[in-house]
Amino acid sequence: MITGGLAKKVTVTDYRRRAVVVTIPFLYPSENKILSMHFMARKKEHDRFQKNAGVFLKAQHIQPFTVPVSVSIDLCFIKRRRRDNDNYTGKWLIDSIVKAGILPDDSTKWIPAAPDILILDGEPEDKIVMQLCSWP
Repeated sequence: MITGGLAKKVTVTDYRRRAVVVTIPFLYPSENKILSMHFMARKKEHDRFQKNAGVFLKAQHIQPFTVPVSVSIDLCFIKRRRRDNDNYTGKWLIDSIVKAGILPDDSTKWIPAAPDILILDGEPEDKIVMQLCSWP
C-alpha cells in the first residue's frame, strides 16, 4: 500500500473490460417505417418493443454498468434485400437498455460513441444480437 505524498502522485487504471452479449428474437422497425407511422401508432409500437425487449434483457440478469459502454448491434434478417444502413439507428433498443436498468441513461456520458450497427441478410431467423462492452 502506498501512503503519504507518493499516494497522491500514483494513479491506478483498471484495464479489465466487461462485455455482455444479448440475443433478442425480433427486430425493431426501420426509421422509414417509424417516420411514416401516425404519432400515436409510433408511441404504441415503441412501448410494445420496449416491453418485449425488456423481458429478454431482464431474463439475462445483467448487472447494471457503472462505466461508459460501447454498443454493437447486429441486425439479422431472413430476407435478402437491399437495406439502407442509415435506416436502423438502434434508438429503440438503447431506450430499452435504459428502461431495463442496465444503463442509467443514454447520454454521451454513458454511450460516448454512436452504436456500431451491422446488417446481416440471409440469416436463419430475424433477431438482434447486441453487445455492450465497457468503454476503453
